[in-house]
Amino acid sequence: MLGLLYTICKTDGITAVVSLHQLEFARRYAEHIVGLTRGSVVFDGPPTKLGPTEINRIYGTVARAETMARKTGTYA
Repeated sequence: MLGLLYTICKTDGITAVVSLHQLEFARRYAEHIVGLTRGSVVFDGPPTKLGPTEINRIYGTVARAETMARKTGTYA
């Protein structure tokens, strides 16, 4: 579904705002990610800049951030 939505948006030159909690999908389909924690923006940028430190800011704990980073391949 996200692939189809991405294709439609690119073809028609439109923007879609999608709320995702799966980083692997956000990194694959988004051109821009805004990460929120408790209603505040803690990350605002391209998926390539979403690393372990930024994931930690979004999710709160180092252990959880490291787990998410491993699952989404953000450790290079």
